[in-house]
Amino acid sequence: MDTSMLRPMQSSPEFQAALHAVSASVQAIAFVTEHPLGRVPCIKSDGSPVTAGDVAAQAAAAIVLRRELGLAGVVGEESPTSLEGPDAEAMRAVASAAVTRAVGGFDGDPLEALAWKAPADARAGFWTLDPIDGTKGYRSSRHYAVCLAHVDAQGVSHGVLGLPTLVGEFDLSKIGEPPGVLIAATRGGGSWVHDPATLAPLRRVQRGPMHGALRLLNSVEPGGRTARAEAVVESLGRPWETIAVDSQLKYALIALGIGDCIVRVPGSVPRAEHGWDHAAGVLIAVEAGAVASDADGRALDFTLGQDLTANEGIIVCDPSVHRALVDGVRSQRSAARR
Repeated sequence: MDTSMLRPMQSSPEFQAALHAVSASVQAIAFVTEHPLGRVPCIKSDGSPVTAGDVAAQAAAAIVLRRELGLAGVVGEESPTSLEGPDAEAMRAVASAAVTRAVGGFDGDPLEALAWKAPADARAGFWTLDPIDGTKGYRSSRHYAVCLAHVDAQGVSHGVLGLPTLVGEFDLSKIGEPPGVLIAATRGGGSWVHDPATLAPLRRVQRGPMHGALRLLNSVEPGGRTARAEAVVESLGRPWETIAVDSQLKYALIALGIGDCIVRVPGSVPRAEHGWDHAAGVLIAVEAGAVASDADGRALDFTLGQDLTANEGIIVCDPSVHRALVDGVRSQRSAARR
């Protein structure tokens, strides 16, 4: 047995900074939720909800990355205009106070970090962040994730998921309290559960052989996307079941062997997926032994910018079912065109 595979690769300053950044984001969210306005949403121009927790998490991560790496900015979902409406000023005050506590002080308004943007240039390398993936889950006291990844010319090199409500025994029926679980990966270095207090690696995450019913990780809220995924899995003609959960927690569950597949079938009007919605989770799942591709079986290309413009749909799964899922998606899309 190669015992070196049981130990993490030597950690780089970039990877340590990523762990620190996600840890600070999780702390900032915890501080925000102490306030009555913590989970109150504003609705952005694209119709998506945003909370003081979202902006606090992004600002905290950006500040840590600038302090530790001299980073100019991140490719992130939030901006200085994310919070709007009658409660916006009060929500900004709540977020600002939370960030200051989480990063150990800041000279000025810490929410200025929301304006620290960087181009999604893989040749130079960039960091992409979803500060709260699953905002609806966060608002409803369900599971959500803080997601940070680094992308270079070869693809995703580092990925960190902060899972503030996941308990140590990975029981999805329980909603825990921050800091929860921290899981991270480096390209070629495997996926590891880290101690959320010390950030030290605790154990390697590796998928074992798949047994029993195929476990589809699908969204909590029903809709066209969830129905399409279920139809593909049903077409395989084997026993299957659904685990309903939102956010990139899905990818962590694939890595941990708690789920077996994620299937995102493009709709009638395909749109490019945002890199920040998948990059960290995909690396963690793949480094734990899963396979990732788009709906046509092609490799996911995170190097082209903010969005996965060369891909349609996403399949991340146990290697034993990948080909069947790609074929199932192809058949479903072909039938829909008739």
